[in-house]
Amino acid sequence: MVGVTCVLAAIIASFVFGMANGMDKAKIVAVTAENGANGITFTNNGGHDVSHVTGITVNATQDSGVDVTGTLGNSAGSRKLLTGAFTSNNAVIATATFDDGTTQVVLSTTL
Repeated sequence: MVGVTCVLAAIIASFVFGMANGMDKAKIVAVTAENGANGITFTNNGGHDVSHVTGITVNATQDSGVDVTGTLGNSAGSRKLLTGAFTSNNAVIATATFDDGTTQVVLSTTL
């Protein structure tokens, strides 16, 4: 009985630890958005992996449901204004592309 339990524990442990090795690490890039009088402004606030960013696509949904899309600069401090009819409960998303070909959502919120 003890031998069977040890074998099962070893099989389960190898499966669990093997699965963890195949996972990509999340990259750290901070993007914020704020709703102003002229539209929604996205700001690239940098982060540990900002030097590996090749592009950031920003998107905001207007009150009418129509999406407005733009490109935010790769370097910390870059800003992008999306103009349109934004009053409240507007979905905003920023997706970063990295030099290793991966993409990651770095901002997803409602303003």
